[in-house]
Amino acid sequence: MNPIVFDGCLGWLHDAPGTRGVVLCNALGHEAMWSHKSMRRLAGQLARNGMPTLRFDYHGTGDSAGNDDDPARLEMWVGNIVAATRKLRETTGVRDIVLVGLRFGATLAALASQVLRGDETLAGLVLLAPAVAGRNYLRELKILQKNWKAEVDVEDEAGDGELFQDALGHRLYRETLDQIQAINLIASGERPAPRTLILDPFGREGERLAARYLELGAEVELRPFAEYTDLMIESIYSRDPHEAFDHLVLWVQTGMPERRFAARVEPLPAKILSGDARETPQRIDGVDGSPERELFGVLCEPVSGTRRGPLVLIVNTGANYHVGDGRLAVVFARRLAAQGIASVRLDVSGIGETPSANWVDSKTPLYSGRAIEDVSHAAGWLAARGYPSIALFGVCSGGYLGIHAAAVSPFIDGVMAVNLQRFIWAENETLEQAMAKQGQSMQLYMRSARSLDKWLNVFRGRSHVRDKLRMVSTRLAKRAGITLANFAHDVAKVEFGTTGRAQSLAAQLDRKGVEVRLVYGTFNRGVEELHTYFGRGGGRLRRYRHIQVKALDKIDHSLLARPARERIFEQAEKYFADFDGATVQHREVPEIRPLSETSSLAMAARAGAEHP
Repeated sequence: MNPIVFDGCLGWLHDAPGTRGVVLCNALGHEAMWSHKSMRRLAGQLARNGMPTLRFDYHGTGDSAGNDDDPARLEMWVGNIVAATRKLRETTGVRDIVLVGLRFGATLAALASQVLRGDETLAGLVLLAPAVAGRNYLRELKILQKNWKAEVDVEDEAGDGELFQDALGHRLYRETLDQIQAINLIASGERPAPRTLILDPFGREGERLAARYLELGAEVELRPFAEYTDLMIESIYSRDPHEAFDHLVLWVQTGMPERRFAARVEPLPAKILSGDARETPQRIDGVDGSPERELFGVLCEPVSGTRRGPLVLIVNTGANYHVGDGRLAVVFARRLAAQGIASVRLDVSGIGETPSANWVDSKTPLYSGRAIEDVSHAAGWLAARGYPSIALFGVCSGGYLGIHAAAVSPFIDGVMAVNLQRFIWAENETLEQAMAKQGQSMQLYMRSARSLDKWLNVFRGRSHVRDKLRMVSTRLAKRAGITLANFAHDVAKVEFGTTGRAQSLAAQLDRKGVEVRLVYGTFNRGVEELHTYFGRGGGRLRRYRHIQVKALDKIDHSLLARPARERIFEQAEKYFADFDGATVQHREVPEIRPLSETSSLAMAARAGAEHP
C-alpha cells in the first residue's frame, strides 16, 4: 500500500499483479468517516485477489487539498474519479478498470462512467446503496442534521438551509446543493458500463435503476444489501459487510484478463500543498522496531519553513481516522500551519491507516494501554527528529490518550483535552457498559427539572423519570464515596480505586510540568466526571499550578457545529502559539522519513501483518 497524489487528491494504491484495476469511490461526509475502515479493508481484499486498487479522497475532503466552499464541487469530484482511473492505468498498466462506489460515491461513479463512456478500459460499475435521486439524498441529510440538533445545545448559523446545508459537521454550499438536487440516475440516456452490480438496501429505487440500465443495454445484477445498516453507523460500532464484499470481489473478477504483471512496490511521491500548508504522509517506526507496530500520521508544516511553538500531535477521536469529524483535524492542522505551527495527525493502532491484527472490531482499544503507548512512542519518535517541544490535542478519547501519554512520556510538554469523558478507564469495562452508566450531565438534568415541557412529558408518559432519578441517586452516592476517598488520599496519601488513580494522574502531570488545559462544553457529559473526581468546576485541580479548566457555552461534544469548532480553535491556537510564553526559533531539522521512502522489504512485512 503506497500513498499517491493526483489532481490535488491524496490516494492509496493497494498494488497487485493483475491486469484489472479497481477505483474505490468513497461516500461523502460522515458516511465516508463511518465506512473508512471497511473501504480500506475492501481495497486490501481486492488487491489480495489480484486487482490493483486505488482509493482516494475527493478534492476538498479528507486529506486532499481544497475546502468545502470551493466552487464547482460536483464537477470536481466527477473529474477526480476520471483522473483516478487515468492514474491507476499509468501507474500499474492495467488493461481495464471497474468503478466501485458507496452511497453518494456510487452516484459520482455512475456520473463518471458517463464521462468515460466509449472508453474501452471501463469494464464495470459497482453501486453500493447508491443515492439515485439527489433530492432524496439531501432530504436524508437534512433530517439527520435536524435530529442531531434536537439533542445538543449549539448555535444556529445565519444562512443555514439557504446558503449551505450541514450534516454532522460536513457542509455543502448552495451551488453544490442545487447540482445534487438535479441528479436523477434513472433519467440517464446512456449505458454507464457494460456490466453493473447494484447492492441496494432500500428496494424500490434500486429496482428502477436496474431496470433503466437494462433498457440501455447493460448487463445488470441487482442484489439486496442487508448488511448496510451494520456498515453505515458511527465508526466505533460499524462492521464490515463481509457477505456483500465477498460477492463484490467475485463479481469484479469475472472476465478478468488472465495475464499478470510482476508485483510493483516502488515508492511514489506523496505531498499535498494546500494554502499555507505542506503535508506529507508518514510511517512512524513501530514500538521496538516492529513493523506490526508501525504507526501512520500526516505531517502538516508551514510552507514558509519558519516554525514557532510546539509540534502539535492531533490524536484520534473515538474510532474516527485522523481526518476527524467534519474534517476537524485537517482544518485545524492547516490553520496552525498558517501561523507557523507544525502538526501531525496520528492514527493509533487499529484505526485509520494504522492497521492491527489484534484489533478487529473491539471497542476498548480507544482507552487501552496500547493506544497510550502509541501516542507516547510517536512523541518520542518525532522528538528524535528535531522537534524540541511537543504538545497534544484531542477530543473525548483523544484527550484521554493525551493526558495519559503525557504522564509517562518525557517528550510531551502540553495537552489540550476537549470534552474529556473519562480520567480513568476501569479494567475490563466495555464501551457499552461505560456509556450505559454515563447518561447526561447533572447540569442538564437540573435544567430539565426546571422545564415545564419536561414535566408535561413526564405526565404524558413520554419521559422515563424513574431511570433518570435512579441515575441521579447513583451519582450522588458515588460522589459521596469519592469525597471520602479524596479525603483519605489527601490525609493518608493512599490510593483508593479509580479515585486515587485520578488524583495521582493529576499530581503526576503537574510534577512533570505538563501544561494541561481541560476544556468542556457547559452541558457536556464529561463535566460530570470532572465534578465527581475533582469537585464542582474541577475545584480540586486548582492546587496544581500547571492544570487549568475552562467551560464554554454552546459547545457540542464532537465539535460538529461550526461556531463551536471555531471557539475551540481560537482557544487552542492561542494556547499553542503562546506555549510556555516562548517561541521556538527556526532551525535546521532532519527531514522526517516520508511514507513513500519505506523499503520494499518493510512494505512486504507490513502487507503480511495487515491481512491476518
